[in-house]
Amino acid sequence: MKTKHLTICLVLLSLNCLKPSFAQINFTANDKVPAYNNNFLYGIGGDYYEGWNDEQLAEISAGAPLKKIPGLGVASLRLALFEYFLEYWGYNIRVNTFKYYESLGIKDNACIIGYPIEGTDKNIFHREKKSYCEKRSELFENMYTDIWDGGANGTPVNDQNYYALYLYKMVNAYKGKIKFWGVWNEPDLSGKGWLPKGQAGNWWDSNPLPCDMPNINTPIFNYIRLLRISYEVIKYVDPQSYVSIGGIGYPSFLDAVLRNTDNPDNGKVSNAYPLKGGAYFDVLDYHSYPHVEGNMRFWDNSIGGFKYIRHSDEAIKSISKKKDEFTEVLAKYGYGSTYPQKVWTITESNIPRKMTGEDYGGEVAQRNFIVKGAIHCQRNGISQWYIYQTADRMKIEDVKDMNGEFAVMGLYNTLKGVQPYNQVINTTGIAHKTMSDALLGKTIDLARTAQLNLGDKIDGAAFVKDGKYTYALWAKTNTDKSEVASATYSFPASLGITSLERRNWDQSKTKLSTNINSSNISLSSEPIFLIDNNTAIATEDILENNKIQLDFFPNPAQDLCNIKFSIYQNEPLTISIYDSKGVFITNVIENMNTTSGSYNYEWNTSGLTSGIYQCKLSTPSFSISKKISVIK
Repeated sequence: MKTKHLTICLVLLSLNCLKPSFAQINFTANDKVPAYNNNFLYGIGGDYYEGWNDEQLAEISAGAPLKKIPGLGVASLRLALFEYFLEYWGYNIRVNTFKYYESLGIKDNACIIGYPIEGTDKNIFHREKKSYCEKRSELFENMYTDIWDGGANGTPVNDQNYYALYLYKMVNAYKGKIKFWGVWNEPDLSGKGWLPKGQAGNWWDSNPLPCDMPNINTPIFNYIRLLRISYEVIKYVDPQSYVSIGGIGYPSFLDAVLRNTDNPDNGKVSNAYPLKGGAYFDVLDYHSYPHVEGNMRFWDNSIGGFKYIRHSDEAIKSISKKKDEFTEVLAKYGYGSTYPQKVWTITESNIPRKMTGEDYGGEVAQRNFIVKGAIHCQRNGISQWYIYQTADRMKIEDVKDMNGEFAVMGLYNTLKGVQPYNQVINTTGIAHKTMSDALLGKTIDLARTAQLNLGDKIDGAAFVKDGKYTYALWAKTNTDKSEVASATYSFPASLGITSLERRNWDQSKTKLSTNINSSNISLSSEPIFLIDNNTAIATEDILENNKIQLDFFPNPAQDLCNIKFSIYQNEPLTISIYDSKGVFITNVIENMNTTSGSYNYEWNTSGLTSGIYQCKLSTPSFSISKKISVIK
């Protein structure tokens, strides 16, 4: 009998050992926030466009070299994985899509989370039934049940806490594919968040009312509970990712989160609810739309009204002004001193490509804002910035009033009725691609930027990779509703710069760049990129009696080849390609008006078969031919 009892005990012990052991996290964002040291990735907000799948949209955003799609130079996406979608289609529905994103170089994605399933033919109801005002809550049922149950149902989370279970399954499926988990989208969307202290209904002096926040329709304490569950579960599954608040829009909402706990009893501190909202997020994520934020105007008593300062350089100041306002609130509650600093992201930002009413916008304005804004973010410690959005929602000529402004913030013209790969890029998209080509993978160098001594009329920054510098520069605008500006810049002699490759905003389309010296560089309001690559063709090295210089890199070429050429006089220029037998194939450049100087042109050779080709550069006065090899 003793042997039998011993055997049973050993079996029970063995089964108990096989039972999974789950250890909850023992830290919060009051203890640590992981440093984010990855490169700035030039992101964009993903969206749904009828007739296009997610992979195709990613291709026209990031570019797909194997399909010869140039894209926009995007390297990170802001996406959504809502519970109602994953519960209906299955939690692994987009795993392969995310793997494809990775193959395109897309990484460190941001993701909006939340939004419970409500009914459908699966008959699953996870939305909270309670109404805290005249409208029903948008959050989850059972949020105040225990988050953890120690593995009673095979998972560490309590399966009756629907939000916790959704997070656990989702983050396990997409671990490593999402870097920033955004807890709801614009939870503070409201007509009252802007109210100043002392004014009736403001959020500084009293907590927001549930129906003040129509995107959640719930007390602020319930949103903090959402943050708490998010932080505990996400950090348990993927501690290297980040939990983000927002994107939010109002410092007063942040103040309410930081001064309350998730206690439904008016946010009080207790044993069950020991920490306030700041403990449950790593990232302060906000949205910035300068054209509607009121930062490009001020009250002028002399005229008894507002005075406007609407231009792209004032618009980018709105980005950092808003960050400063949030920083002040964080500092008030000890973040950056008693507690770790937060990481910063902006997951929606843009201005419209058409100006309506008093709001600023326009083709050149938007183009300038996108480039200047990305650079301004990096100068001001914002880790990632996502443009709103991939493509327009309507034709620009159909925008008649302010209601249509957000429909023309795409980098492509509208995709409505457009078949995949027939998209038309707009000038903002061209400028974005030029910027990404010049700066992606490079780090802003604030010390070098200071050494540029740009003064009051010029703005820009220095970027570096492997000891080589790229500079973005522009003349600052200062006139209301104008993007006209001009200035001349010379690099300080102490930097030892002699020759630079100049790329204008449209270089990704024209493929042209010019080699210039470092003095008396003409600037306009449109940013240019100057690459100090130590390989430029110096004008003084051109043989005066030859008048023309022509070279290729690489040679042999596979898919892309840089044609470098120099001329000594102003005249139209053509570059033609012939096969080894002298049969004409195509004109790479045809009758392009050029001025004396050195140029680079990016030529796509992917349509050619392997072989030896003749490249002929000709002007009305001179011509030169050289052989180039193409291999496949």
